[in-house]
Amino acid sequence: MTFAKQSVMAMIALAVLLGAGATPPAQAQTFTLLHSFAGAPDGANPVAELVQDPAGNLYGTTQQGGITGGACTNIGLGFNSCGTVFKIDTSGNETVLYRFTGGTDGAFPAAGVVRDGAGNLYGTTLGGIFKLDTNNTLTPLHNVGSTGGLVMDAAGNLYGSTSEGIFKLDPAGTFTMLDASARSEATLTLDATGNLYGTTEFGGTGVCGCGTVFKLDKTGTYTVLYSFTGGGDGLNPLGGVVLDAAGNLWGTTSGGGGPNCGAANKPKISCGTVFTVSPAGGEIRDLSLQDSLYPAGGLVLNAAGTFYGTSEHSGSPEAGGTVFEIGASGIEKFLHTFDGLPDGTSPVAGLVQDPAGNLYGTTSAAGPLGMGTVFKINPAGAQNFPLTVVFFGNGTVTGSGVDCSANCATWVSPGTMFTLTATPPAGSTFVGWVPPPCSGTGTCSVTINSAQTVGAEFDSDFTVSATALTPAALSAGGSATSTINVAADANGFFSPVALTCAVTPTPALAPTCSINPNSIMPGTPATLTVNTTAPTARAMTSSAGPGVFYALCVPLIGLVVMGAFCSKQKGIKRRLAAAALTCLLFASLIFQVACGGGSSSAGGGGGGSKGTPAGKYTITVTGTYSTGSLVHNTPTTLTVQ
Repeated sequence: MTFAKQSVMAMIALAVLLGAGATPPAQAQTFTLLHSFAGAPDGANPVAELVQDPAGNLYGTTQQGGITGGACTNIGLGFNSCGTVFKIDTSGNETVLYRFTGGTDGAFPAAGVVRDGAGNLYGTTLGGIFKLDTNNTLTPLHNVGSTGGLVMDAAGNLYGSTSEGIFKLDPAGTFTMLDASARSEATLTLDATGNLYGTTEFGGTGVCGCGTVFKLDKTGTYTVLYSFTGGGDGLNPLGGVVLDAAGNLWGTTSGGGGPNCGAANKPKISCGTVFTVSPAGGEIRDLSLQDSLYPAGGLVLNAAGTFYGTSEHSGSPEAGGTVFEIGASGIEKFLHTFDGLPDGTSPVAGLVQDPAGNLYGTTSAAGPLGMGTVFKINPAGAQNFPLTVVFFGNGTVTGSGVDCSANCATWVSPGTMFTLTATPPAGSTFVGWVPPPCSGTGTCSVTINSAQTVGAEFDSDFTVSATALTPAALSAGGSATSTINVAADANGFFSPVALTCAVTPTPALAPTCSINPNSIMPGTPATLTVNTTAPTARAMTSSAGPGVFYALCVPLIGLVVMGAFCSKQKGIKRRLAAAALTCLLFASLIFQVACGGGSSSAGGGGGGSKGTPAGKYTITVTGTYSTGSLVHNTPTTLTVQ
């Protein structure tokens, strides 16, 4: 099983677990997934609030995605694209209005946009301030960027903060520095009389420098309204503030407060706080969050005096952030906890509310396509649950309103039934559903009463490769090995591949090959082993026995004859005859010993061998898909010296 498949299988298991009861029981709302970002050329990783026009269309930015070439290529700091401006209409259709190039238009917008009455959008990037008109033409307005957003007054003047200080930019393009010594990384808030309010993450009169809430009035006077101490009041506010009807300032701190967050059996840590500061200065109250860990955005206030916010994390380790509610009683309640696959994780921006009370926001990560999401929550709606479809490979899953060719999720009322059909593209195979809840290759029927995730596995094609044999050349009797790999093509392949091998040419004592294991998944290597036969020493055959016997018997017979002959001779004749017979017998002995073993053979019948013949051999490795419909080969060579 490949790492990618293991990862998604783990996500499926996690989604099932979360749907089975990890969501806090206080959660009761209707959640709608409006868009899942896919990455370039689409957007990716939104970290800013949305803005809504009178018709209900949403506008926002993504910090990444869009263009990946040119100045946007491998920029570093985790960035590999320059970001986008997008629109989502009331039907949930997304349009990328602009893709930043990393030039004079800037890159990496970390704040949202504001909209004027004519429909033009204004925003900031790390490189400057821009205007995007209704024809999607971008005009740079200032070349010093900001991580904070802009706020617009009734006359169309823009206010914000850069590293230069707090500024005003009028409709004619005149840039005025209001306070060069003040700055904020959060979007400022403007009251009806023209005073500006904001937060700083650090600084203040406290010993820890834990951040402040400040006011810059319309005369340019800067006042610190409150300095955080780092205790129960919180520390390090990251979002801006919102004004209630009495003019009090409400916001969040990313840390501090009571130690209410943390997993079971681990030390509790502070979650952060919701605070109230008087416009005249001084804190009115602070509320320690209970399980909404690290709120990084501001709050939104409805007409009934209820506040809504987001937290990037949750005290529950399996959750990926929250949307929470603080009512007039000061009691915190979860509206939604993010699970990752069906809805996203890490909501770091605040929310926007429409006239009907629906909330809209973004998550900066995860979701079905892994790059963040845009969502809608109806706080007064009934709780619903997601059906998530996860793809291994390329194909489509359709039925009961679902029509997906990539990971997707839909949120429905309890009791909703789905009958799904998986269809592979031409040249591919539907392997089957990944259980639970469905298995096999037929239709998948599932009823949603909790979060459910269905996996569909498609096989497209694969390749087989072999590394060079090591060693590539050897003497007879040696062995060599190679690593065999099976790789899925771009469309995915998730089934085992059977491996075999063959050697050519095939003379007597040719090399032999084997593969272990002989069936592997893409991403799991196998080892090819090639063995050769060593030479063997020449052995004496059975025909050598009679030769030795004759070599011994003939001289003995000769000695007997010579004794009988010599006994009848006298003198020199006897001596000459003895010498002649001795020479004849000695020659006969040598001849018999030399010829007696001559019938032995080098090739068989008990003889020796030279082993695997020298030469170049080709070893072909063949990979076969389990259905037999796909077969691929790869060669490697061995030289026997």
